[in-house]
Amino acid sequence: DDGMVVHAYLKNKFDALWSDEDSTHGGLSKFLKKITNKFGNHKFLFCGLSHGAALTQLAAYRFAGSQEGSAVMNKNNFYAVSWNSYLWTNQIGAAKVHARLGDRLLNLVTTRRSHKTEVEGQPRRYWDPSSTHDMGHGYVAMTGTRLLESGCTRASSKQAPCDEQICGYFLACDPPACPGQRTLSQEPLQFNHDFQKLHYAPNALKGMKRAMLRALEMRSKA
Repeated sequence: DDGMVVHAYLKNKFDALWSDEDSTHGGLSKFLKKITNKFGNHKFLFCGLSHGAALTQLAAYRFAGSQEGSAVMNKNNFYAVSWNSYLWTNQIGAAKVHARLGDRLLNLVTTRRSHKTEVEGQPRRYWDPSSTHDMGHGYVAMTGTRLLESGCTRASSKQAPCDEQICGYFLACDPPACPGQRTLSQEPLQFNHDFQKLHYAPNALKGMKRAMLRALEMRSKA
């Protein structure tokens, strides 16, 4: 992938999917070429969560490289959305992904505020730690990462103040503090707590449903 550093596990899995020579697991490249040639005027959306999110990002990067000058790219018919992806490339690799995809890629990390713990008088904000674990290789998050506020997805008794009012908002995530970097050795119990609360699909789906409702409300008022 253009000499880009890629997490070995992710690369092995994706190369198998992309390959036209792997009759059991592969054929994605050939399949995409076939449907884009036939349906180039339609919109294509790549999306995934967790490992699927990392696959989405790499697939979008490679797909865009194979479609330069095509109707899909020229007519802005191609986008990708990822939720809670683990980190899989370094700063140079993330810059290459951003240079090729730009705003076509929306990388989301679910977040909420603690209803128990405060930092400087404000509820402690935390987000899915798998999206901040550099695997010991200096991996970083994708450029332009956004936090998806999902505090309202828990029971009302465990919500922080104003969770219902801000739920579904996309929050700017300014590096290096956000998303930052954490390791399993740093407060492992807190790491696991944050992971269990935020990483999985039900939380992301509920947060996205609230975001969609907000978007529809804004659209109806426009």
